Amino acid sequence: MNEPSPNPPSLPRREGAAVLWKRWRLLQDRELYDLDSDPLQERNMIDQYPEVTAKMRGHLDAWWKDVKADATTIHRVTIGDDRENPALLSACEWLDVFIDQQAQIRRGERKNGVWHLNVAQPGEYTFRLRRYPAESGLKLAGAVEETQVTDGTYAAGPAFPVAWAVLRIGEREESVAVKPGDASADFTLPLEAGPIQMQTWFLDTEGEPIAGAYLVEVER
Repeated sequence: MNEPSPNPPSLPRREGAAVLWKRWRLLQDRELYDLDSDPLQERNMIDQYPEVTAKMRGHLDAWWKDVKADATTIHRVTIGDDRENPALLSACEWLDVFIDQQAQIRRGERKNGVWHLNVAQPGEYTFRLRRYPAESGLKLAGAVEETQVTDGTYAAGPAFPVAWAVLRIGEREESVAVKPGDASADFTLPLEAGPIQMQTWFLDTEGEPIAGAYLVEVER
């Protein structure tokens, strides 16, 4: 199952940048190409042109110093604010693991990710873990039928053998049993204001992970 990595690759890094200057291209601070003579970038010339490399590295260092603080900041999703309560979290907001299409949800891609949240106000919060939108009326363990839409057809999706749901938020982890007719797995717990991480799991009867909850409704 696709899971998040400990070092988020989506956060920009200095070594991931490219510097373009006249006919030169410096890639990842380790490859230098002369686009006039080598447009396909097949000959790394970083050892042959140290002065060019040093000049371009200087530009890279100055740029990175200016943008590093903002570029490496994880932008959190706020929950518990009066202006959006309840709030709906989706797998689109996982860091580095992507479920951002309806077709992915329908076919039940076995992925999981972490939400980086900001709790706006302290209080008691209810989390409703879902596989499908509440409006669909579909159950956690249920399959979804083939569906005609304006520009084509969504394929049918499989059932999930969901027996348990797990919520981990901060240092706290809780689990609940899931019955065949359940449309969500619900948790209620107190939270303090401030930044926090959250991850969810649906487990089968053997306790093995199937996927994370694609949608979570959060209400203070």
